[in-house]
Amino acid sequence: MKPEDIKYLKKVYEDDKDPEVYFLAFSMIQSEIPLAYRDFEFEMFNHKDIEPTIDKFNNYVKHIKKYGLSYVKGKGFYIFGGRGSGKSSLICVLLKELKRLNIKNVTLLVGNKFFLPAMETLLKTKNSKKNFSIDGLLLPGHLSSIVGEKVYSWISKQYKVSGVITGFEPVDLVRGIRLLIESIVKNTPLILNDYTRVVTYNGNIVAKQLIRETFDTKKGFWRGIGNIANSDAKLRENFFNFDTENRFKIPKQTFVEDKGCRCAEVILGNIKPLNCGLFAKRCSPENPIGACMVSSEGSCAAYYKYER
Repeated sequence: MKPEDIKYLKKVYEDDKDPEVYFLAFSMIQSEIPLAYRDFEFEMFNHKDIEPTIDKFNNYVKHIKKYGLSYVKGKGFYIFGGRGSGKSSLICVLLKELKRLNIKNVTLLVGNKFFLPAMETLLKTKNSKKNFSIDGLLLPGHLSSIVGEKVYSWISKQYKVSGVITGFEPVDLVRGIRLLIESIVKNTPLILNDYTRVVTYNGNIVAKQLIRETFDTKKGFWRGIGNIANSDAKLRENFFNFDTENRFKIPKQTFVEDKGCRCAEVILGNIKPLNCGLFAKRCSPENPIGACMVSSEGSCAAYYKYER
């Protein structure tokens, strides 16, 4: 959101008392949740790695309601921002509670995406372009904790590409890469779950239901790929008043990439960060030009730290 949009919001939401507008991050709520319940939809297990339970999820929900609502008790208007796999069900729980309590001075900046349509678009691109190749996929552990292993079966059957669900510890990644290479060498496309301490076959049924009840899909823009149908999340009609852009009629913004930035090609695996003319010159973690350098998990940021 641009500074002029913030001014626009403050101008739109004004009354005789001229309330303040506060911007909050969902991570603020997560940091307040006791460690035993924090990031439940991420980890789905306790510190002894036992199977997740409905009671544990319900405790997670209880703490989201408690700490989420504690931030919006004062006067003024509150706008929550946050997206990604670790925020989806948290957003759903908070919105349902806000609606139940008829709290009207809170909205959400919706930035969530659905990754499976983008994954299928990449695999279709693999089949249609000679210079674009996908040998295998390391499938995301945190997202998979929600969607489950079953949802990936079409990848190996339809596109003859293997995928391995991995965790984020070094040993998880090494094992995942090894299993993926073995499958490729044997030419036996399959989906393997090597993150069984977190990911189940059917995923988090409760979280998936919450997401279906709260979000619908719409066309979304993906850097380097373009527009993909049903890949962006939007709030369902009964939650429209909690959508910041809808509630305050914020004008649509057009994304403009820096002409010299080759982030899209890096994301698609067509070039390495070192091949971009801006890398480590105009573009650095202190002065990022593209998303690959903005995020500490981005390819360019990793190359800047380890490969220069």
